[in-house]
Order: sequence, then structure tokens, then C-alpha cells
Amino acid sequence: MFARTLTAFVFSSAVVPWQPQQHDCRVHVLGRTNGEFEIRRVSVRDGDARVFIQSENVLSLILPWSAGQSGEVVQLSQGPVAFAARCEAGALVVTVQKQGVAPRALPRIEAAAAVRYRIRVSVTPGVGSGAVFIIAPDGSVARDTIAPPTDMFRGMVPLQPADVSITTEIREVAAGSVTGAAELRLGGPYFLATLEVPGAGKGDVIVDLGASRTLITREMLPPGVDASALVAVEQGPEGQRMRRGSMGALGGDISEVLAARLPALTIGDLSFADVRVNVVDSLPRIAGLTLVGIVGTDLLGAAPITRIRTGAVGGELALVTAAEAGPDLEVPFSRVGGLVLMSARTGDHSIPLILDTGARSTLLSESAARVLGLEEVPGRDSFRGLDGKPVDTWAAIIPTVSLGSGRLDSWRVNVASLPILEAIGIPDGGLLGQNLWERFAALEVDWVKGTVRFYGRTP
Repeated sequence: MFARTLTAFVFSSAVVPWQPQQHDCRVHVLGRTNGEFEIRRVSVRDGDARVFIQSENVLSLILPWSAGQSGEVVQLSQGPVAFAARCEAGALVVTVQKQGVAPRALPRIEAAAAVRYRIRVSVTPGVGSGAVFIIAPDGSVARDTIAPPTDMFRGMVPLQPADVSITTEIREVAAGSVTGAAELRLGGPYFLATLEVPGAGKGDVIVDLGASRTLITREMLPPGVDASALVAVEQGPEGQRMRRGSMGALGGDISEVLAARLPALTIGDLSFADVRVNVVDSLPRIAGLTLVGIVGTDLLGAAPITRIRTGAVGGELALVTAAEAGPDLEVPFSRVGGLVLMSARTGDHSIPLILDTGARSTLLSESAARVLGLEEVPGRDSFRGLDGKPVDTWAAIIPTVSLGSGRLDSWRVNVASLPILEAIGIPDGGLLGQNLWERFAALEVDWVKGTVRFYGRTP
């Protein structure tokens, strides 16, 4: 069950290793040299300032204000933007000025906040190949060779040859780990667990690696905790703008979503404190189930490794610090929008796939099916997501698929229009569902090493 939250819009951009000197600040600059995109780190000493004039070498700055997704289109033909970066006692203060517009100070960025974030920067040019960079909390930068660039504008802003679209995803890295286990039950094709909020009660939730943010129904809010509007913030030379945020679902966006902070919640013997959740009035009945929420990767990734064991009637969810030995299949992944994105190959084509424990079958977009030249076989079906809307599908067989260290033969998939995949920049992709991982007794997601491991393959 795929779910994605859009929480923020911002100005933009990127990174490289950094050794701080007392209260110095770091600035990450995205540029292009000889047609190749790069990200470099510039140190600004405390009390000093640096000025960057937008050009091929300085397309934009990467500024980690808060967790969420942000987007910017750089149009050099519209005149350059000037960035003035000043370091004040460890806080970075950036002023931006567009031609013909008064200078504008952007929100301060404290040094302590900058080291909490992992940043993924996607660059899509008007002409040529794009690039993806990963910026670690320590400031080091690496290329993402697994996932394609994400373009949150998805062609809505026409790009001229010299233009560049930049999509930045900022994710807060947990300061500590939550470890423990919870019993899982099967409810139809879904893994269910019991979630309890002190003062509000308990109920069934779906454990879903295909959801980036944990979601609860309003009835699970304890006394004294109010939900407020989910807000997206745009920062730019013209000023700050606010708009309603949304949450993506299989059949489209859900706009009536609120946000709240819970003092605590538990799932089995897993205890979480100060948890930010999305809130809806109610959830549709899915497979006949009455649900009070969906647990996403924000909580499932609270330990170095997430392990799910499966069985005939249920299984176990465990958040642990050490991997099991002897996996039958290992697949590297990248994180896109907080989700696990892997790459499969069939013939000369690669297929980006989101690992989705809430999907009862693997779903491919119609665009992916066209690229692969798939033909329909008997077996039309209908799926439902968080929005409750039916998504009609047709079936196809992929003769052979390579996935990480393994190969799958005669892989059955369902094909549908999936606008949610376009929204995160993988229109030719899919959702990797149960008809893969039900072939195994357990799976592990190693968030530190970026690897999914499958154990106990069944015939």
C-alpha cells in the first residue's frame, strides 16, 4: 500500500566532506562543469560572508531548513540570482536577491540542525542526462547509482535546454535506535499489528514499508493533542508562500490530511516517543478490515535493521541492530521519499521498484508495461489504497527478471495507471508486492548498508 507525504517545498540544493572549525558554517553548492553536475562544499568562517552569483558553476545552494521535499527550477535565461551566505555564531544566514526584486533573508539554519539530515538531490536538465547525489549528515557526498532522478515538477514547468530542475529530499536521521519486536497477524493479504496510544486506546494498523509516514485516525488522538493542517512551505526570492500539504495514495492524493505530535505510542514492545504522525478522520475498510492507522518507514526505520518474519497466520516485526547470516537474496536499494527503491532488470531494461509490504501483488505502471512490451494475460483485478478508490489492473507475465543477486522466472505482475509513481519521479516503475517476498520466510531492510535481504526461500 503505497503512501507518500509532501510536507515541504523549498529553494534548493547540495554537499561534500566537512571538518568544522569552532563555529564555522558549511555551504553546499550545486554546479555544472564541462556538462557534468557536481556538488562541492564551501566553508564560511564565523563572522565572514561569501557571495555566490548564479551561473553554470553555481546553479543553486542546498539549504537544509527542515525535513520534506523541495523543488526549484533554475532558468539562467531569466537573469542570475545572487546568494549571500553569512555565518553568525554557527548559524548560516542566506540572503537571496533576484534581478529587479528586493533582497530577502531566508530562515536561519543552525549548525546543529544541519548535521541531523540526510539529503537526496535530483538534478534534471532540459537537455542531457541528470544526476542524483546523496548527502550524509557528516556532509560527505556520494552519487546514487540505483535510483533515477526525481522531478517533482514532472514536466509541469517546460525546461529550455539550459534550464535545470532540482528536487531535494531532506530526511531527519534518528539520533538513537528503537529496538524490540511486535507480533504480526494476517488480515487478508496484509500484516497487522496492534498500535496503542496512551490515553486514546488501541487498534489494528497495517505494517507498510510502502508508506513513508505513519498515519492514524482522529479517534487515536489522546486528550490534549490537537491536529493541525499539513502545510507545505515555499521559499524563494519573491518571499515565502504557504499551501496545504497532501498525502499520496494508490488512486491519487489525499488532500484532507492533518498532522499531530503524539507524546508516545507502542507497537508490541516497541515504544516510540514524541512521534509526528499524519491524521485523517477515518480509513476505508480494506479487505474487510477496520483500521486505525498505517505504520510507515518513519517508525519502521527507527533501528539500523527492520526484520519481518512471515508465517501461515502471521509473523513478527523486529527492529534490531544486527543482521542474520546467510540470506538467499540480497538487493541494494536507495531511499526515495523515505521509501525503499530497488532496481530490477529484464532484457535491456531496468525497472525501478518500491518495496511495498502493503501491496498484495507487484504493480507496474502502464508506462513501464509499454517500455517492456508486455501483453495482457487472463486475470484482471482491482486494488484499493488509502483513498479507498478502486484501481483496475490487467495481468502480464515477465519471463525473467534479475533482482540483486537472484533471478525470478515467470513473474506475474498487475498493470495499472499509477500517478503516484509519476509524483515521485519513477513513471516507468512499479510497487514490489507480496508475490515476490511471500516466496521467502523473512526479509530484512538494512537502512545503514542500503540492502534488502531475503531469507528462507520456499520452492
